[in-house]
Amino acid sequence: MKKIHISLIACLLIFFSKNATAQSKYFAGIHTGGHVFESNRNIGDTFLSGLVIGYDFNEKISAAVRMYTGKYKVKYARDNLTCTTDSIRGELYHADLYYRVFTIQNIKPYITGGIGKLNVKHSKSEDLYHDSFDQGVLFNYGAGLEFFIQDVSLMADIRHFMSTGDFRNELVVTTGLVFRFPAGIKSIKESLKSVKY
Repeated sequence: MKKIHISLIACLLIFFSKNATAQSKYFAGIHTGGHVFESNRNIGDTFLSGLVIGYDFNEKISAAVRMYTGKYKVKYARDNLTCTTDSIRGELYHADLYYRVFTIQNIKPYITGGIGKLNVKHSKSEDLYHDSFDQGVLFNYGAGLEFFIQDVSLMADIRHFMSTGDFRNELVVTTGLVFRFPAGIKSIKESLKSVKY
């Protein structure tokens, strides 16, 4: 996974360095961070890695979708006597709106909020471990900073997640690189639309 991320970052840097013209409103990036749960849950904290894709409506407001994956340690009872722990692959994804509050040179603090879902697939029967951590919609809100260097920005934020099912609290702390696509992509898209078949 790390090798894939490093290769992707290198390709994006080369691409954007050759196309450092005006920016379009679309962006994409690579994020990493941590997912922190309450101590009374039967699922442990984990390291996350993932992707983000989004759109800038203007200088203040943006929308984005983030998709993460990680290995979650789940504890479940067996025969009501022993407790077993398994490492299980899970996915966290959420769609959010961002509002950049103000700008200090190249730094833009923002507030954010949205909805998402956590999916954890157990390798054994669900009867072995029942919990609501992979059920229901998650609402989140948070704040962060974005530091711009031409077409590339570094983002870091912290979010509080709340469930719609059994009430629970979770924190997700992330950081990542975001790349703004060159405006030339938009012109290519418009050219393709004008082609008559």
